[in-house]
Amino acid sequence: MEAYDKDLTIIKVSELNSAKVSDRAIAKLLKEELNTNVTIRYTLSEDTAFQQLRQGDVDFAIIPNNAFFRGSDLRTVAPLLPRILVVMTMNIKDYPPGDFKELLQDHHVVFEDLSRFDSIFMQKLFMSFGVDPAGVPGLSANRVDLDQWKDSAFVYLGLTHLHNPKMKKLILMGAHFFSLDDVSLYQRGSSVEGFRMNFSRVVPFILPKDFYLGKPTSPVLTISIPDVLVTRKDVSRTLVYDIVSLLVEQKPQLEEMDNIYALLQTRDFDETIFSFPLHNGTEDFITRNQPSLLTRYASVILTFISILAIIAGALASVHRHMKMSKKMRIELFYRKLLSLRKKILKDMDDHTRREMLEELRKLRSEAFDALLEDRLVADESFEIFLALYDEVRSEIQQ
Repeated sequence: MEAYDKDLTIIKVSELNSAKVSDRAIAKLLKEELNTNVTIRYTLSEDTAFQQLRQGDVDFAIIPNNAFFRGSDLRTVAPLLPRILVVMTMNIKDYPPGDFKELLQDHHVVFEDLSRFDSIFMQKLFMSFGVDPAGVPGLSANRVDLDQWKDSAFVYLGLTHLHNPKMKKLILMGAHFFSLDDVSLYQRGSSVEGFRMNFSRVVPFILPKDFYLGKPTSPVLTISIPDVLVTRKDVSRTLVYDIVSLLVEQKPQLEEMDNIYALLQTRDFDETIFSFPLHNGTEDFITRNQPSLLTRYASVILTFISILAIIAGALASVHRHMKMSKKMRIELFYRKLLSLRKKILKDMDDHTRREMLEELRKLRSEAFDALLEDRLVADESFEIFLALYDEVRSEIQQ
């Protein structure tokens, strides 16, 4: 892996200062492996990130996958950590999975501050679940002292990383996770999959049981939007290839630095879900990591070769058997000729000679019939038979 003489600058769209902790792991990995300085800037605006990246002020950007820029020359490098749609209830009971509409319309909702693209996401989410945004009494999480609300009934709604301190604080306060649908309906037509049909850049996500301080108490079906590392299409394909290679192959090292990287989805390069096409360097890495046709179908090929070997062996055996059978048959004709030859006497009368010649003719006719029926082979052994036939006939006629 080559070193780069140019420092790398990355801009990240993030609502959390705490995200800087996990970002340090990627910066450290790139610095050590590429032998270059790596700087990460932060912004709350996807538009700002797009502008700086397209102008060349930064080399890469980490943006939510729901952000897009029409007609751009940007390319996807790799998916990174997901942002999760987190729905939590405080002092609320008797709302089973799937009652999202009723839950929001019956209670105050504390929102994480939303960017322009996140606002579009929320509007589509509400529309998919039949929720009227005007009927949802909402408050900004940044303007609410959660400690003062600990005895109130409210819903927390955030599109956030799992290391959001507000989410962890709510867990300690006794809040519960809400599932958008029954987990058992996943891949069987759940409401989450219905939403994905209208918003293809999201991915269904199951928040596992007991992932933090015994919460949630059961698996939760929700939605995730991966952060995506993007760059300009004119950025070195070798550099992009090396970065993707590091993210995939050094994932265990990233997890050691921050266990949040257990969620890193570096092997899911489904181009259909990304806002931008894959960079050439990423495509090079994917092509390199795809098994060759020989590797992919090795078991089938080996089975086919084994079958061919068995068939070839069987055919060879049959051929040998047939050849041996034909050899045995020609030898039978030899014996008959020699047997007839022994009957020849010097003082035979004409009647005996005619009978022997007739027997000889029948034997020759029988041999040619066997030859036509492929019970004999027209090889040297048959020529020997014909030569012996001529000798016996001459001896009879003398």
